[in-house]
Amino acid sequence: MEYIRKKVIVNFSVVVATYQAGDWGQVFTNGGAGEIDWDTPVGGRVFLITPQTPIAGGIATVAIDIYVKVPGMWKFGVKVWDKFNNEQVGDSIEKSKHVDLVPLFPAGMSALSFDYENSELVLGLG
Repeated sequence: MEYIRKKVIVNFSVVVATYQAGDWGQVFTNGGAGEIDWDTPVGGRVFLITPQTPIAGGIATVAIDIYVKVPGMWKFGVKVWDKFNNEQVGDSIEKSKHVDLVPLFPAGMSALSFDYENSELVLGLG
């Protein structure tokens, strides 16, 4: 079954004092089931960690937008490297988030409603 993709925003808290300008990170997922695949970053995307103005207590929030196409219990993880490409061992961060998606529907029809609890899609013509 195919689904309408959905943007998921995942926020990670980073202790800014432990990083330098030029340090960077990547996001990893489990694809909606199982354990995180720490060998395959999401789309190869990289985000920079910049020790600018941290929020209270020296913590900054990194917000990552990811589009998912499969429902399930998604696990997201972040690994960080320094500006010399040395992995910061022990600095991986994990979050879990259940994602429900609406199935695609046939051409010429429109979704009237979707019951997430029962996975039931109600369609109408037009």
